[in-house]
Amino acid sequence: MVKVSVIVPLYNSAKYVDELAVNLNKQNYHSAQFILIDDGSIDGTEMLLREHPLVKADKRFEIYSIANGGVSGARNYGLIQAKGKYIIFLDGDDYFDEKLISSYVEAIESKDTDIDFFKITLVDEMKNTPLPDKFQLNYGSAVKDTVVGQEELLSYLCDGTIKGYPVAYISKLELWQNVSFPEKYRVNEDLSALFQLISETTHLKARIHDETHYDYIMHEDSAVHSMSLEDMVNVNNLLHNIETSILVQKGHKEKISDMRFVENIGHLIWATKYASSVHKKLFRFEILKRLPFAKVSSKLKMKAVMVTIASMILNGKSFERAYEFVLKRQLQ
Repeated sequence: MVKVSVIVPLYNSAKYVDELAVNLNKQNYHSAQFILIDDGSIDGTEMLLREHPLVKADKRFEIYSIANGGVSGARNYGLIQAKGKYIIFLDGDDYFDEKLISSYVEAIESKDTDIDFFKITLVDEMKNTPLPDKFQLNYGSAVKDTVVGQEELLSYLCDGTIKGYPVAYISKLELWQNVSFPEKYRVNEDLSALFQLISETTHLKARIHDETHYDYIMHEDSAVHSMSLEDMVNVNNLLHNIETSILVQKGHKEKISDMRFVENIGHLIWATKYASSVHKKLFRFEILKRLPFAKVSSKLKMKAVMVTIASMILNGKSFERAYEFVLKRQLQ
């Protein structure tokens, strides 16, 4: 009987197939279903998976191929195929130890919770070293042995204590009955799905753990690192949808507004560097609208003001030089 379904979306991941097969095969938990979805790869990923000796010898592996539609579509397809009581999402280009599945399942079963969160280690691909502590996922005081509920989790999501990383949690499959990853977004689609999942489950029980079994590799060509101005507008729209459709009735609107305030500072910097006047106006409006009410540090508010003023005067390379040599140093 399958206890846990592990969903792994893959796109043009041929160079990672061998390590992925090894990492999954060595998992010491056997009541598992490994759902590997090739999302229309053109580099032979599917063939390498099907022909890999470890995959062929291990009955836990299931290989599926779908037309290219993005990571959200692949994860949603995996949810349809899932047979386990629990769901774990992994990425095919990361590293995880042999105890990941057993540790996740043991944790969620120990107090019969609905979703359990774990730390992950963010790793710089180029340097092959963990990022500095200030960039790591840190749950801080949220780590506790006691069970927390829906309201606390929404609060942690809004203030950034918990991120949207699907690889950082195990959840019950039943939670996903009316929840899916939004397929029209390329960035923050995982955050949207997690907000929806938590808000849909009134009597949710969860725990947050300090242990880590997963190295999340920060690739230069990832969706976050290659965000376009259109992606930034979509992120703004996505957060607006979360704010208006999910959080208004839950009493957390102000916290998500602060998250959007911070996001838009970065988006305005990007838009000004690339001299996009339409996008600059949008992000300036969003910042100024929230500035009087944002419950953020005075330094962050000062950064927002300085960046907003500079974006009205400078553009492109001139803004980039001013930001790197003046604004950035002043605001560190």
